[in-house]
Amino acid sequence: MKMEAGGGTTAPGNGSSARSRVKPDRYLSPNSVAATLTRLELALMRSSAAFMRWVPELHKFATGEQLTFQDAAIMHCIRLRGGSTTLAEMLIFLRRHDLAAVQYSLRKLEKAGLVRRAKGPQRREIFYFITDKGREQTVLYAQMRARLLIKLCEDVVGFESSMATAAAVLERLTGIYDQATQDALNQHLLIAARSLNENKSGRAGRRKSV
Repeated sequence: MKMEAGGGTTAPGNGSSARSRVKPDRYLSPNSVAATLTRLELALMRSSAAFMRWVPELHKFATGEQLTFQDAAIMHCIRLRGGSTTLAEMLIFLRRHDLAAVQYSLRKLEKAGLVRRAKGPQRREIFYFITDKGREQTVLYAQMRARLLIKLCEDVVGFESSMATAAAVLERLTGIYDQATQDALNQHLLIAARSLNENKSGRAGRRKSV
């Protein structure tokens, strides 16, 4: 192999770069439906990464304080829920299952004075409330968001209708992924049960032969 000027390599006797011969692997796109979904999944990865950069950067710019994406998301969740919510409601609202991670963020937000907790009317029920400081920071966030982001969105022709359709598709897709995840979990159970039955049948057969 020979080194190219840019640091790449070429095969012996071939002046073209190895990369120029690489073709996309379409293993996730055996048909048009799969190809469309793959394109959407790649877009989701990229937009999620961009959104997760945007939220903490905007919060820091608007308030002067640093929060992680998760911390900011949970604080906004409480505000969007009317300023108070239980942990169970929060997990459903955000479609989260990692209880320990959410509790950790809530403790950080409490320590920062952005949320507070109080006992609810039911035993062991805990409510989380946004504080005056938290409400002030979410207002600053919303104002800066309007200046920097909403203004850009308003310049896009047909943005509202397109985003309404996109939101509906993503909500539907969330349910589809949840169902597919449940199917995958069920398959694990079925495989385990089948293996157990085969082992039992094998032992029974050996006993008969003896």
